[in-house]
Amino acid sequence: MSSKKKVAIIEGLFTWPPEKPQLIGGKCSVCGSVQFPKSNVCDNPDCDHSKPPDEILLSTEGTLYSYTIHQYDLREPFSYYKAPYAIGAIELPEGVNVVARGLVLQRK
Repeated sequence: MSSKKKVAIIEGLFTWPPEKPQLIGGKCSVCGSVQFPKSNVCDNPDCDHSKPPDEILLSTEGTLYSYTIHQYDLREPFSYYKAPYAIGAIELPEGVNVVARGLVLQRK
């Protein structure tokens, strides 16, 4: 039996290996702005951009503001997403908004 090697879809987007993944963001040490995905430059237009943002791990829970259920399969290279699947807009405690696919929807 052969096993497929797991690889990150985009390097540096989240921690790897994926047992307990966290999104990787950036926090500016000058103005405190948090961004996702991380970048070498602060995305706050009011910042003086004198230092690159520090890498931070973002929260694994947030507030779901909106979602939809897609009733169609995606095409290659994302054909592993089979309908139905959810896409949601989540605000993380750091103030970053993330759109995520394949959510497990749970109410607390």
